[in-house]
Amino acid sequence: MKGLLDAALQILNIDKNDIEILGEGFGSIVIEQKDGTVFRIAKTIETARQYTKEVQMLPQIRAFLDIEIPLPISYMFDPSITPSGIIGYKKMKGTPLNPDVLISKNPNVIAKQLAKFIIKLHQIPINKLDSSCPQESNNQLFIKILREDTQEILNRKRATENG
Repeated sequence: MKGLLDAALQILNIDKNDIEILGEGFGSIVIEQKDGTVFRIAKTIETARQYTKEVQMLPQIRAFLDIEIPLPISYMFDPSITPSGIIGYKKMKGTPLNPDVLISKNPNVIAKQLAKFIIKLHQIPINKLDSSCPQESNNQLFIKILREDTQEILNRKRATENG
């Protein structure tokens, strides 16, 4: 992670002392600059390609949603360098969803809010979106890799919950 983060900070021209690491997932490292700009740094080219789709889609779908979603303010994709993708947003107001919130708050309320959002996403009329954002078929290789990357931790979590 250190090499990837250092390379990203060099590309962004940001001093390491001016950021906070917000988290890390399977595809991204997320940092926040002191000015409230959040950057997601792609760990893989596939994740960087997903950022390209976000740049295209988020402004379009925003018009169909009654909740705030982040809009990209900066974006970089170059498969020949590391990191191959970086996307930036202004930090949104609110409480980030994290495991502590799930444990301390009512998980049923959070699940209902999340389900309501997903339903709204699925109700967006695709024919109203630009042709530059076509729907994709499932990328079977990406799904296989995601399953391999998550199976072990999910099995451990299930084992601790059941026993």
